[in-house]
Amino acid sequence: MWLRKVLEFLHRPMVPRVWTDNHGASTLAYNPDFHKRTKHIRRRHHFVRECAEEGDLTVHWIPGDENPADMLTKPVTGARLQELRELAGMTMTKNDAKSDDATERET
Repeated sequence: MWLRKVLEFLHRPMVPRVWTDNHGASTLAYNPDFHKRTKHIRRRHHFVRECAEEGDLTVHWIPGDENPADMLTKPVTGARLQELRELAGMTMTKNDAKSDDATERET
């Protein structure tokens, strides 16, 4: 997995974590019994499960309202975007603050 190789190259070896707000996806990653009911899914779609089994990554469930990936996958308000940026550990730079000020003046 390329992310693990990048982390090793940066001398920060660790097992990457994948967060999901989908219980089915997190269950499928680790539960072989659940896998039996998903045989209709093509083999290529089981990549995450295989990586989790091999220890190349871990899959964790996160409540939907705490999932910072929503800012990239769903329409969100400006206030919600700020909350999600903070959850993701993203900080504003001076340029971001200037941009936000200009946007507020336009509205």
